[in-house]
Amino acid sequence: MKYTILINQQAVVNAGLHNETDLNDWAILEYIHGWLCHPKATINDGYVWINYAFLLKEMPLLIVKSKSSLAGRIKKLTKLNLIDTWQDEDGRIFIKTLDLYYQSVQFSDDNTPFAQTNTPFAQTNTPVRLDEHTINYKGSNYKNKRSLSKKINFSDDDMKLSKFIYKKLLELNPNKPVPNFEKWADTIRLMRDRDKLTHKKIQNVFLFANNDELWRVNILSPSKLRDKFDALETKMRNPPRQRIMVSEADIKKYAKPGDSRDKAISRAQEAMP
Repeated sequence: MKYTILINQQAVVNAGLHNETDLNDWAILEYIHGWLCHPKATINDGYVWINYAFLLKEMPLLIVKSKSSLAGRIKKLTKLNLIDTWQDEDGRIFIKTLDLYYQSVQFSDDNTPFAQTNTPFAQTNTPVRLDEHTINYKGSNYKNKRSLSKKINFSDDDMKLSKFIYKKLLELNPNKPVPNFEKWADTIRLMRDRDKLTHKKIQNVFLFANNDELWRVNILSPSKLRDKFDALETKMRNPPRQRIMVSEADIKKYAKPGDSRDKAISRAQEAMP
């Protein structure tokens, strides 16, 4: 169970979010932020997988008691630009907190969490333990151990290609949900920047997979395309040879002493026009 929930009400009010959010929202945000710093968390490009059932179990004081209600809260926080989310092919929800969240939890010199002298913690200078991650408050120097506010620098062409991929996938499955296009575009950016691939090559290999009966059911996003890119490119460059039928006479004609039957058949096929 999560024992401590830290919410800076003054910062929330200063950010103008007190009329649009409540303590439950900020408790959920603080929980997500804690998992972003957890050494055992499942992290993907700065986003953390949040298990809704586990969150509800760990936060018994929330008025939110069902996964559907929690999903509504997550949707609300996304619209407020406090978090960003995306869903993988297995249906798992990945979330990261955005800059507005960090701005809304900052502590200034005159509203630190222990500034009130009538609180039991007024004189302490020790770090506050928040489950598995520790944050040390020293005046306005509020810093997480791991900074996760990350700018996504994909290009217009990255976005254009991500939408092209979705359009082609819709031709195979008209009911495919609309993806997080920013996430898709950023994956394409990674393919360019880290894997040194061009948009043209990415598109060509995707089209090959999209037209292949085996691969088309597996390559349903840029992340899957990136994972299997080398295998797809190799198969695209080395298409299976069409089997050529040869007669027994041709097999005997082109066979060499010591050849196995398979080798003799192969020689006969290679000799065919």
